[in-house]
Amino acid sequence: NFGDTNGVFCNDEARVYLATPFGTIAAGNIINPLRAIYDSSTVDPYYGNQRTYYMTSDYRGNALRYGHAIGDLSIDLQLNVNSGNRDKTAPRDGNVFTGLVTYDFSGTVVGLGFGTGNSQAGTPYPRTGPGLTYGGTTAGFVRTSIGPVGVGISAFNGKVKLDTDTGAPTSTARDMTDLRLKLSYPTGQWNFIGIVGVEKEKGDFTGAAPWGAPVYTFVESGITSPRINITRTDLDLWAQYDIGNGVKAYGRFNTISKKYSTPDNGAASAKGTASTLEAGVQVSF
Repeated sequence: NFGDTNGVFCNDEARVYLATPFGTIAAGNIINPLRAIYDSSTVDPYYGNQRTYYMTSDYRGNALRYGHAIGDLSIDLQLNVNSGNRDKTAPRDGNVFTGLVTYDFSGTVVGLGFGTGNSQAGTPYPRTGPGLTYGGTTAGFVRTSIGPVGVGISAFNGKVKLDTDTGAPTSTARDMTDLRLKLSYPTGQWNFIGIVGVEKEKGDFTGAAPWGAPVYTFVESGITSPRINITRTDLDLWAQYDIGNGVKAYGRFNTISKKYSTPDNGAASAKGTASTLEAGVQVSF
């Protein structure tokens, strides 16, 4: 359970499994099934931003997993043991139990996910800092089509709590919610893709200073606060042209806007926007 500098096996999995008529049981290093909330709502080659998942709920490592499909119903349940225990010299004990249930209504797929547990945070997955514990996850997605347009909608909420050892008066350090709409319109050799996302984060590190919790500073006003609200809005537009033989030319426009504020002082705020215009060729082989 000792990974490389980029996390436990990065995005790779190593597991053994036993398939039975009553489901499949797997053991090994397995990625959290909650990430499939984003992957399953994909209606094009682009999953959109998974930031909320990675920041709050991407526990991986030694795990047991059970999966079963009954007709159009699919169930995946996973127990991560010693979750986040990335460094042998500084183990972070605890368990995380997650699940994802999906059902295919004749082409319209609906999924619901959950997560609970008591694992300490602080390793790169999720990137939340020491003195924190997993606070739970609720999530869901819908994937369907309206005529020729593919539609995917995902909602994800993850929480990270302050460790009780800090003696902090607040319980939730980070509360992040992500809503995402994905559209895809293929016509001939063209495929037009649009992804719109809104992510809201409430950070509250009140009373957590004993372990060096962040205190946010608004540069223009000089106001500091242990609490912050962040809204991130992003728009990602793609136009792909299939040349053939696994080669696609594309143009892309992406813009992300962020707004920062704090409930402690209405005079503190900040905004920022970044945009990218990109063109290139994608090759699959």
